[in-house]
Amino acid sequence: SWLVGAGVVEPSAAHTGAVLALVEDWHGQRGVDLPGGVRVVRAGGTLRAARPRH
Repeated sequence: SWLVGAGVVEPSAAHTGAVLALVEDWHGQRGVDLPGGVRVVRAGGTLRAARPRH
């Protein structure tokens, strides 16, 4: 899946649902933190997955 390809480790149905909400129920939320240290955000109508820099 797209999430696994982005480095998410064993995404659950809840993780997938939270990412789906960024598409279907967008209201400016900050993003979704996922296993493997990946954060998915919506920017300019596009989902982006990245590991935040600390």
